[in-house]
Amino acid sequence: TSKELMCRCSYKDCNHSYMFYKTVDSAQRFRNFMKESLYITSAYRCQRHNEDVGGHIDSYHKKGHAIDFAVPQDYDIDYFADKARMFFDVVIKYPNRNFIHCHNL
Repeated sequence: TSKELMCRCSYKDCNHSYMFYKTVDSAQRFRNFMKESLYITSAYRCQRHNEDVGGHIDSYHKKGHAIDFAVPQDYDIDYFADKARMFFDVVIKYPNRNFIHCHNL
């Protein structure tokens, strides 16, 4: 939904939710392929929120090109990341935090 793609900061003046169409399409195709709801932990981030969470200065989240997914309990992170690579240009695993970062160029 559009709500899960919005910036999750607490700044009252932030209303940013721009997402690159290719990234949204890739996320939906990934969800359809996995045949289940996948929890998005982060999508678009405004500049301040990106700084607050320690995001990279040139983060793809700030451009609306990135989505992070929590790895479902039933899946191994390697398997989950391999499936995500079918739909995204870049997939980075964060095993200690049990999520994957996906973005399109």
